Amino acid sequence: MKNFSLLIKLFLLLLVIGIFSICTLIQVSSLAKYLTLGAALFCIGLYGVLTSNSILKTLISLEILFNAANLNLIAFSRFTDLAFVRGQVFSLFVMAIASAEIAIGLALIINIYNLKKISQVSELNQLKE
Repeated sequence: MKNFSLLIKLFLLLLVIGIFSICTLIQVSSLAKYLTLGAALFCIGLYGVLTSNSILKTLISLEILFNAANLNLIAFSRFTDLAFVRGQVFSLFVMAIASAEIAIGLALIINIYNLKKISQVSELNQLKE
């Protein structure tokens, strides 16, 4: 199972490098480059959320997902409607929500670790007691 996870990580890394090299060679528009980077970040974050056992790794992967969404919001705002800054405003809201989520998440993780000495996601079923 560990070798399979390593193969998936290597495949994702090679996919991201390949997409960026193709975008650079073919003279793709700047918006497409930003959206490709956002999609790659989203896939990496989603992979981290779905496969990590550590609670901290899951929170970091969630932050990567939020940053991918922010990148797409700002790119669309920059390249589509120059008169309004709606994408930047939505991005600030997402950052505020993400910082609150991390603060609450880290507080819960520290509390769970102090009470139960649990640091793995798979062991969180002990909280049902």
